[in-house]
Amino acid sequence: MDNTAYGGFVPQGTGHAVAIADSIPFTFADSSGINFRNTFVYDRTRDTWEWHLDNVDARGDHPFARVVLTRMRAP
Repeated sequence: MDNTAYGGFVPQGTGHAVAIADSIPFTFADSSGINFRNTFVYDRTRDTWEWHLDNVDARGDHPFARVVLTRMRAP
């Protein structure tokens, strides 16, 4: 969702993802073992995307935010 060239980001701020069915889980990791996961989940029945933001550490996932993205339709 960003068209900035890769050169504009440091490796620590770059997430990597492999699509799994209708979701794209980006994981951002730092050297202390704390991760942040930003997952886009497509809901085919509603034609919307959900945006799941989670802090991840050795104890597991900790939800940070849930957002539903809907397409703006022209009137």
